Amino acid sequence: MIEREFLRASAKSDNVPTAQQLRMSLVPAVQAAVAAWPALEVGGAAALTQRVASVWQDAQIEAAQFAAWIAGLCLSDLYLALALANNHKKAVEVFEHNYVNVAVASVRGKTPKDELKQLVLERILVAARGQRPRIASYAGKGPLLAWVKAVAVRLSVDTRQDPHRQHTQDVEALSATFLAPDLELMILSSRYTADLKHALASALSSLDPRDRNLLRFHFLEGVSGDALARMYGVTRRTITRWLEVIRLTVLARTKAHLARELKLGDEELELIIGALRSQLASVLQAGLALPNRRK
Repeated sequence: MIEREFLRASAKSDNVPTAQQLRMSLVPAVQAAVAAWPALEVGGAAALTQRVASVWQDAQIEAAQFAAWIAGLCLSDLYLALALANNHKKAVEVFEHNYVNVAVASVRGKTPKDELKQLVLERILVAARGQRPRIASYAGKGPLLAWVKAVAVRLSVDTRQDPHRQHTQDVEALSATFLAPDLELMILSSRYTADLKHALASALSSLDPRDRNLLRFHFLEGVSGDALARMYGVTRRTITRWLEVIRLTVLARTKAHLARELKLGDEELELIIGALRSQLASVLQAGLALPNRRK
């Protein structure tokens, strides 16, 4: 079956190994790779064989070298990557624990480990709009852990070069998302638009990396609640609960900032916070309900 699948996937190629080469090298390698991940149900040997055939065609190596080439591939890692590209929940859990955590722990630098971990997960597993996630490009030519470490090191260097740029951009974009035009008009009549923007930005900036990244993924990059649940290894209900806790946190910190800086009376302060409370609730509800977000 594995030989036939490889030949079928390579039907348009003139550079095809012999059936004996496939039986002697490909078949046992694919079987061992699939057996290494019994909990992953992503098409089994057939799916991995198709991926190997695709990588083989890109490699442009003579058929006589096929056995040596197969021996050099990290097929169990390639099978895990297939599962990750298909948002397999168990695969994400394994990947986070056995690969990302190890890779991040090995990186030296001032970037907080939790923040770097989220950046690595985003870079590898979250697809840009209309594209496949970066993990889909992994071809098994080296250990997946080394590949993840390289991503972590590059992200750590980028963060050290400009540690506040992404943070500032996130806060500004999220503030603009949460302060809709109708709310701004309402607050303008109370003369506190600039103060509210500053207080909201301060509240968003004070969130821990996980919460801020969760908001960015969901509202700025359009990652669906289901996709976030798979990414974090939790249920969609948990994601909804996290977002609600973040909403309440942002409201409380914004209110405290306004009270401290402007020394407003309770009635006037509640007018501003009440408008923001309504807007945040609407944005969160709409964001969770949108059907055309990335899956």
